[in-house]
Amino acid sequence: MSNCSSCETRLDEPTAGLSQAEVPMIEEPYPVSTAVEVGSLVHPDWILEVECIAYIDDSA
Repeated sequence: MSNCSSCETRLDEPTAGLSQAEVPMIEEPYPVSTAVEVGSLVHPDWILEVECIAYIDDSA
Protein backbone atom coordinates (compact mmCIF):
# COMPACT_ATOMS: atom_id res chain seq x y z
CA MET A 1 0.00 0.00 0.00
CA SER A 2 2.77 2.46 -0.83
CA ASN A 3 0.50 4.77 -2.89
CA CYS A 4 -2.22 5.09 -0.26
CA SER A 5 -3.08 8.73 0.52
CA SER A 6 -5.77 8.17 3.16
CA CYS A 7 -7.39 5.40 5.16
CA GLU A 8 -11.01 5.16 6.23
CA THR A 9 -11.96 2.96 9.15
CA ARG A 10 -15.49 2.28 10.33
CA LEU A 11 -15.82 1.19 13.93
CA ASP A 12 -18.86 -0.18 15.68
CA GLU A 13 -16.87 -0.25 18.91
CA PRO A 14 -13.66 1.53 19.90
CA THR A 15 -10.70 -0.73 19.09
CA ALA A 16 -7.53 -0.05 21.06
CA GLY A 17 -5.06 -1.89 18.83
CA LEU A 18 -6.35 -0.77 15.44
CA SER A 19 -3.49 1.52 14.41
CA GLN A 20 -0.85 -1.01 15.50
CA ALA A 21 -2.49 -3.57 13.18
CA GLU A 22 -2.57 -1.17 10.21
CA VAL A 23 0.99 0.23 10.42
CA PRO A 24 2.88 -2.93 9.29
CA MET A 25 0.82 -2.97 6.06
CA ILE A 26 1.46 0.68 5.14
CA GLU A 27 4.78 2.12 4.00
CA GLU A 28 6.18 5.61 4.68
CA PRO A 29 5.14 8.32 4.07
CA TYR A 30 2.13 7.27 6.11
CA PRO A 31 -1.31 8.38 4.89
CA VAL A 32 -3.80 10.38 6.90
CA SER A 33 -5.84 8.20 9.24
CA THR A 34 -8.77 9.48 11.28
CA ALA A 35 -11.15 7.77 13.67
CA VAL A 36 -14.23 9.41 15.17
CA GLU A 37 -16.16 7.89 18.07
CA VAL A 38 -19.78 8.85 18.66
CA GLY A 39 -21.45 7.62 21.84
CA SER A 40 -24.90 7.44 20.28
CA LEU A 41 -27.07 8.99 17.61
CA VAL A 42 -30.82 9.65 17.66
CA HIS A 43 -31.53 6.36 15.87
CA PRO A 44 -29.35 3.28 16.54
CA ASP A 45 -29.21 2.38 12.80
CA TRP A 46 -27.74 5.76 11.84
CA ILE A 47 -24.02 6.05 11.15
CA LEU A 48 -21.61 8.95 11.08
CA GLU A 49 -19.06 9.37 8.32
CA VAL A 50 -16.45 12.13 8.21
CA GLU A 51 -14.26 12.55 5.13
CA CYS A 52 -12.02 15.40 4.07
CA ILE A 53 -9.71 15.66 1.07
CA ALA A 54 -7.44 18.68 0.90
CA TYR A 55 -4.97 19.93 -1.70
CA ILE A 56 -2.29 22.43 -0.77
CA ASP A 57 -0.62 24.24 -3.66
CA ASP A 58 2.84 25.15 -2.42
CA SER A 59 4.07 26.55 -5.76
CA ALA A 60 3.36 30.16 -4.70
